[in-house]
Amino acid sequence: MLIGVIASTQKELPREALDALRGVDWIVHCGRVGDPAVIDRLSCLAPVTGVRADVDSPEAVPFPAVLFKKWAGAGVLVLPELGDPNDPFPAARREIEKSAPRVVIYGGEPKAGHVLIDGRLFVSPGCAVEADGSIGTVALIGLEGTVARAEIVPLAGDPDAE
Repeated sequence: MLIGVIASTQKELPREALDALRGVDWIVHCGRVGDPAVIDRLSCLAPVTGVRADVDSPEAVPFPAVLFKKWAGAGVLVLPELGDPNDPFPAARREIEKSAPRVVIYGGEPKAGHVLIDGRLFVSPGCAVEADGSIGTVALIGLEGTVARAEIVPLAGDPDAE
C-alpha cells in the first residue's frame, strides 16, 4: 500500500504536488489545509483523510484533530504537530502511548524528514507550499506487512529535502 502525505497547502495545491501523489492508494493531509477545495482536488486522485491544524476551521475542514487508522495491518497515527520525534509534545506523547502506532505522520514542521525510533517510523512531509509561496515537499509511505518505508519528494528539486 502506498500513502501520499501532504501538509501546509496554504490554500493552494501546486500541480507538482498532484503529480507527485498520482498513483497512491490513500492521501493523508496533516493540516493547514487553507481552502477546502484542496481536499476536493486531492480526492480526484485517491481517498483523502487527515487532521486539521489549529488554523483550520472545523466547519471548513472535515477532519478530526487526531487520527488513528490501520492500513495494510499497520497502525498509523496522524497528528497536526509533534515537536521533536525524540521528545514529542506531551499531548502527542499521550496519543502515541495510547495507540502504539507503527507509523506516526505529523505536520507543523517546515522541514520534511523521516526517522526510525525504537521500531516506529516518524514522517513529516514538510510544507507543500512554503510561507513565501514557493513549493516544497510531500512524502510517500509504503506499507507492506511489518515493513514501513518513507520517501520525501521535492516538488521543485528542493536541495534541502531529505
